Amino acid sequence: MKAILFALTLTATAASPISLAQQTQKEVLQDSEKGASLYTSCMEGVRMLDHPAAKDLDLFGAGSCVAYVAAFRDALSITDKKNVCDDHSLSVGTVVRLYIAYMAAHPRLMDEYKSVGLYVVFRNEFPCKT
Repeated sequence: MKAILFALTLTATAASPISLAQQTQKEVLQDSEKGASLYTSCMEGVRMLDHPAAKDLDLFGAGSCVAYVAAFRDALSITDKKNVCDDHSLSVGTVVRLYIAYMAAHPRLMDEYKSVGLYVVFRNEFPCKT
């Protein structure tokens, strides 16, 4: 539900002169709301995909990542058709790997809302042709 509301907020604030990152810097985020939290869960998700028989997997964290990314993707498909044109040709696992790579390259987003980095990944990977 939060993903859908945030996707709607992103669409509404896209034309705002104040960036979303600037807006979120004014707030104190809970750890579970930060990009670092999703990044950690997604690292575990990739580990689960690569080594499903591992005995020390955090299945809750891995599942949380996959569920969050899938729900966020679904929300974008109905709310942001101007900026993100995802044809669902990539698996959720591949999108998770793209997110991890992006966050590793842009660590400043670790302290932003977790949806900010994910949204940028979708905009970069699935831009709409104009």
